[in-house]
Amino acid sequence: MKRIILSLLIIFFLSLQPAQAYWIWTPKTGKWINPKTLPKDNPKEQFAYAKEFFDINKYEDAKREFRKLLKAYPKSAEAAESQYYLGLAEERQGKLYEAYQAYQLVIDKYPFSERIQEIIELEYKIAERFM
Repeated sequence: MKRIILSLLIIFFLSLQPAQAYWIWTPKTGKWINPKTLPKDNPKEQFAYAKEFFDINKYEDAKREFRKLLKAYPKSAEAAESQYYLGLAEERQGKLYEAYQAYQLVIDKYPFSERIQEIIELEYKIAERFM
């Protein structure tokens, strides 16, 4: 009986071997990272990747990818657009206050954005819904 249990335990633990996560040690940060969670190589690729999720109405995935862009490339031209799309995603999910906050961040952090007038109109419409 002990041999059967021991054999089953060995088989069980050997079957776990291929299930290990793929992690890489980076001396630069001193941390283990999973390459699947890293942003794309440049902001244009990251924005396009996030926009694909947005276009097929996968708003949670889109928000995650837009946030990655904002964290990795905060001063890129795509950062303002990412913040704008974060607001749109929040609004389409019915999270109006979060959408307002996301839109306001575009105005505060990226006043050079071409969408400022559009964002002010969107904020006004959100405010009207609360009245």
